[in-house]
Amino acid sequence: ITVFSVDRLLNLEFAMKYQICVTKTKMICICCCLWVFSIGSASLMQYLGPDTDGRLFKIILRSVFLFTFSLANMKVFRISQKHNRNVSDLNSMTASRIFMNQVVLARKVIFITGPHFILFLLCIGMDITLYCKPEMLQEYVWELFLVFINIASSLITPLMYIWRFRECQIQFLLLACVCNSKYWEKLLAERNRLYEPFLEPDFEQITRMKNRMKREI
Repeated sequence: ITVFSVDRLLNLEFAMKYQICVTKTKMICICCCLWVFSIGSASLMQYLGPDTDGRLFKIILRSVFLFTFSLANMKVFRISQKHNRNVSDLNSMTASRIFMNQVVLARKVIFITGPHFILFLLCIGMDITLYCKPEMLQEYVWELFLVFINIASSLITPLMYIWRFRECQIQFLLLACVCNSKYWEKLLAERNRLYEPFLEPDFEQITRMKNRMKREI
């Protein structure tokens, strides 16, 4: 979940600069670091025990992650708004096209993160309930239900990112397709075209167009 969220955020923030600098090896290193953190957190939960301290640590960890996830999505919308303001002076067709792209992006992000937020809040609610009423742990149905929610919340966001975003589909295919060089080059070319709407606007060109319009007036 975190890898896909960070990847999407950095794509919007730095556009092609990010794609040039970040390689497959670096992404694998990020994944490994996050997996080590996850394994370490799970081990600490096991060490603290499933009753009180371990449950409280899990609640705190989930709450911090949910807060960070919310800030990341707010950052995505702020970048979209800033980009729209920067390109509004180009021309009506270009600005309209980019604005519609950003609207579609916002809808996709809401559609993707909505189910994850609901499941994650449900996880936190279940953890708080089990923390306040530890006798419920004796009923295995609640623990199995919590495990099912955890698995669903962990898988739903990456799968929906791959389903809704062609860029994420390409990233996934680039990781999976390592033998066919022609298909690899085709995917890279398509990815570069998809990131064109998120490139930084040329402010010098905007200034020249403004000055030319003033002279014509």
